[in-house]
Amino acid sequence: APQWTNIAARILSCSYKRKLAHTRQARGISSLYEKIRTLTDLGLYGPYILEHYSRADIDLAETYIVTERDELFDYAGLDLILRRYVIRSFEGTPLESPQEMFLGVALHLAMLETNERMEWVKRFYDMLSSLEVSMATPTLANARRPSHLPSSCFIATVPDSLEGIHRSLDNFAQVSKYGGGMGMERGQVWAGG
Repeated sequence: APQWTNIAARILSCSYKRKLAHTRQARGISSLYEKIRTLTDLGLYGPYILEHYSRADIDLAETYIVTERDELFDYAGLDLILRRYVIRSFEGTPLESPQEMFLGVALHLAMLETNERMEWVKRFYDMLSSLEVSMATPTLANARRPSHLPSSCFIATVPDSLEGIHRSLDNFAQVSKYGGGMGMERGQVWAGG
């Protein structure tokens, strides 16, 4: 069975790459910077990525991409990444490869580093793309997006008033919307994803 899942993964990968190449060509995208600019203009990437990185930084980051790392996925893993985490247009058109997704997450995670930021981008990308480290769903799904809520666990205290309870419910609905989770114990709210 493992051999068949590898073959199925390669077929899925080739099919997805073909669709993605068609999209790049149709939109006139020839670099990662142009892709991030397009995704930002479409409201699919948060503007903070372009605010924290210069074009030269993003051009350098593009050289970190190792497309062969897509072959590390089995069928189920690649299918999950393609269905849930890579960015697609509002119509469902593929706009990001798995490796670009990992790099986008790395750019997000390293953007506030003050020393050797691009080295941190590469370290984060290498760990993620070689599947040495796995991130929680909110991190993979939301880092680089406008919502940019990369955490899955939240803790808060609910005030003992009707207004406080309603405010807390609204806050937790927003957390849940982007993949965070929560629970309640003895008047405190414990959240986890």
